[in-house]
Amino acid sequence: MVPIGSLRSFAAAWLAGIVVLAAPVSRAEAGGSGGVEWEPPEVVYGGNAVSALFPFQIGIVGYLPKARVGLQYDRQIEKAHWLHLQAAFLADRGDFRNFRMDRCGFEEDDGSLPAGLCEPGSVLGFDVVLGYTHKFYLPERPHLVPFVRAGLGVGWWKLPRLRGGDGNREQIRTGTVAIHVDPAGGLRWFVTSDLGLGFEVVVPIGGLVHRELPVSGDARRTGGFLLGIETLLGLEYRF
Repeated sequence: MVPIGSLRSFAAAWLAGIVVLAAPVSRAEAGGSGGVEWEPPEVVYGGNAVSALFPFQIGIVGYLPKARVGLQYDRQIEKAHWLHLQAAFLADRGDFRNFRMDRCGFEEDDGSLPAGLCEPGSVLGFDVVLGYTHKFYLPERPHLVPFVRAGLGVGWWKLPRLRGGDGNREQIRTGTVAIHVDPAGGLRWFVTSDLGLGFEVVVPIGGLVHRELPVSGDARRTGGFLLGIETLLGLEYRF
């Protein structure tokens, strides 16, 4: 649980304004004794970190569910070297066009879409990533922590209307497995010695394996290339 003192410091930092993240704020600069005073921490604690990461990802080549909400654990190995493990919940809403499919697979003989099929629906899934993080130390501004990451991830999501089984679906594709590597970079701004916020950009690269069930015949597997981008906001607590 995050200490109450850390939460109060976090709120005070937001009131001071993000524009002052690189320098301390004095009472004089804040407009006298009635202003908000904040001094950046001189030391950022290490060892372990838990982060909440959200909200958005897209597939540039291949499909990725757009909403991403993750929880990540970081463990310091030595100085700037960390390992991380992330588990994320994925969600979206769309139809076969959003899923980068050429066709629904249930078209009528004349090519038209049948009533009640090939409609938008909900997508739900998960993603798990294990990797390495290098966190840089800035002697003049220790409260700012830039970092680069590299990870290996596996994800899975189901496409609309599978609660009734394979016979109750909106397109011939029923689900997807993704295997990807995740180069990334970002920044954390620590408002206290143990609580930071920031952003990161991730570029998942890998392959997709789709399960498809045609109108007639057995289920089959098809593959595809994945190139995506994740723009994530992060709230990190160290202990």
